[in-house]
Order: sequence, then structure tokens, then C-alpha cells
Amino acid sequence: MAGSRSKKYTVTKSSHADAMQRKREERAMKRAHATQRKGNTYMADDENLNSWKIQLNKLGLELRDIPADG
Repeated sequence: MAGSRSKKYTVTKSSHADAMQRKREERAMKRAHATQRKGNTYMADDENLNSWKIQLNKLGLELRDIPADG
């Protein structure tokens, strides 16, 4: 097999920069999605939330949203 040679692939600076830019954009999208998901809690639509917080604070307690609590 004298005619078969292994091909070498090189990464150019521009393709590396493109890959880094794509990763930055993907991370930004993930952060934005996580921020949006965090803001969409079940308590966000509750009209009594503020009064509950005030009443609990008077008792020295705090109302917290616990993620993944069914």
C-alpha cells in the first residue's frame, strides 16, 4: 500500500475563533434560559405572595422557593 497516506487535518485560527464564538453564544443562550426558568416559579403568579411574606417576616420566618420540590 505505497499509495495510501494518512491525511492530516489542521485547525486554522479562523475555525478555532469560530468555534470559540459559537461556544460563547451557546453559553449565553443557556444562561438566558436558566434565568428565565428561574423567574417562572409557581409563586410568581400568586397575588397573595407579598402579604404572606410580610406575615411570615413578622413571625421571624422566611418564604423560600425550593427548586425540585414537587
